Amino acid sequence: MRTFKRQVFSLSIMLLIGLFIAPWVLAAEQPRYGETRRIALAADPPILDMHQETTFAVAQPLGPVYNNLIVFDPHNYPEIIGDLAKSWTISDDYLTYTFRCTRA
Repeated sequence: MRTFKRQVFSLSIMLLIGLFIAPWVLAAEQPRYGETRRIALAADPPILDMHQETTFAVAQPLGPVYNNLIVFDPHNYPEIIGDLAKSWTISDDYLTYTFRCTRA
């Protein structure tokens, strides 16, 4: 019985240390460029042009490939942040939006 308690205690300590160190290890990970993106699709996309086809089979795999002017802030939804747009202004009648974009 004592051996079991020691093993559980040791495992708990190792788990706590791992949870304490994990944020630093994950923060140090750098993006890897040039890799292949693999996803599972529910259907075969008829074409790979999001401008001509609006089905989910096309939007799911190709959505991350395209940039948008603005996007929802993933950490502060429903706030809007710029993706390509550096800044934007809205007219007084809310009918005209003027975007200032960054250059690629």
